[in-house]
Amino acid sequence: MPLAQYCLVSETLRSIASLPLPATLTLGFAIHSQTLSLFVSPLRDGCSQRFVFNGRGEIKPAIAGDPAAEETIRRLGLCDSALTALRQAAIRGALNPRSQPLRLSQAQRLLSQMRSAAETVDRGGSARLADFCFAIEQALENHIKKFEPF
Repeated sequence: MPLAQYCLVSETLRSIASLPLPATLTLGFAIHSQTLSLFVSPLRDGCSQRFVFNGRGEIKPAIAGDPAAEETIRRLGLCDSALTALRQAAIRGALNPRSQPLRLSQAQRLLSQMRSAAETVDRGGSARLADFCFAIEQALENHIKKFEPF
């Protein structure tokens, strides 16, 4: 499972744990097909490309008007203010350790370490992944792009 997908699963499970079960869940956890079509499963390949995060920790569909991404965000409470604040703090902490912005080499190294840890997990190994790693990975990619010449 790619890093972004693993982190989205982790964040999704964390948010689900704090929410009441949706009315569409029935005994045996069967999900109505209409609901399933309007849900981006974190277990499917490509799920991470359906969402983007900004530096404030806010989440939105990667493609405006993606009804499944919008519904997933709404139903799982991924835009909850407390969750957004936690993502923002994680992003700021990663990009500004010790209140100093990361230099290009530091950002590249951190992104490489995060991807390496994810690959270890993908191969069935054990590695510690940062909280909100999906959002941090996107923030690091954007931070690195700022150093690229036009």
